[in-house]
Amino acid sequence: MKKLLLLITLIFTTASFAQVEKATDGDILEFSFMPNLQGTTMFATDSGTLNGYEGLFTYRNLDNGTRWRAQFKFDAEDGFEDYMMLAAFYGKEKHYDGSDRLDTYTGWEGGFFYEDFGGDDSEEGFLGGVFAGANYYIANNLYIGLEARYMVSLTDGRTTIGVMSSGVNGMLTVGFKL
Repeated sequence: MKKLLLLITLIFTTASFAQVEKATDGDILEFSFMPNLQGTTMFATDSGTLNGYEGLFTYRNLDNGTRWRAQFKFDAEDGFEDYMMLAAFYGKEKHYDGSDRLDTYTGWEGGFFYEDFGGDDSEEGFLGGVFAGANYYIANNLYIGLEARYMVSLTDGRTTIGVMSSGVNGMLTVGFKL
């Protein structure tokens, strides 16, 4: 057992001091989620209000700073109407100099969404906002990061500050260079 613990410690120590560099060009694919901080499911991508599934995928091009984001939510509970939301975003991001492993950025994004509250009740509108984030490369072309977004939702019937809630929404991201 002691040899196994020594081997695991040696592997993690070697990996932490390995020469890892952040990606400065090319295409990146990432998945965002909210870790379990308040008793929600481990990979919930919101504050835990949905009991269904939500996915938030981003394609980023570091050469020209563009990003495309697709988001979907689905919630089906017994006794309640099904809920579904689809959204697509386009945005620009600016990357800043940092260390060899840390990549910081800011930017804006905007897009359209469609929500179906079950039955004949649906809504569509525009989402737009700003974001700031940091990615830490744990291996070449593989990172974990944090991103906080402040969004405004505009529809025919309402205006919402935040992404389907109020305030700033932080997300944990896992991404890799294609």
